[in-house]
Amino acid sequence: MRSRISRAALAIVLLAPACAAGHGKAEQGSPAPDDPVVLRVTNNTWADVDVFVLASTMRTRLGIVTSQGTEDIPVPRNVWATGSIQVRIDQIGGAPPYLTDQINIHGGQRIALTVEHQTGLSSWVVENLSRW
Repeated sequence: MRSRISRAALAIVLLAPACAAGHGKAEQGSPAPDDPVVLRVTNNTWADVDVFVLASTMRTRLGIVTSQGTEDIPVPRNVWATGSIQVRIDQIGGAPPYLTDQINIHGGQRIALTVEHQTGLSSWVVENLSRW
């Protein structure tokens, strides 16, 4: 009987820190839900592009990326808080806009979007940002 109580007490002592860890900050190298979201746009076109984020019924302009340039643009928390967004790229000068599919996103992630001259060849990927 005594060894059962000792084992139960030992198990509680060993498991308590693991349970408490779920309420603290994320481990180094893993994103936390309250970390920022960044949109990295690489513009491989010969025109500047306007960058918009669509969330629910809201359209938010984030800025311009110049021709042949790359910009890291922070996405405001109130825009991505719903957990799902779309990115719209409008080339200045008349090419058809590029619109991503719905992107599920949370804090501590980056959307890396590459815009090509033929917008149908454009692509995006979601990456976890490292926390150092």
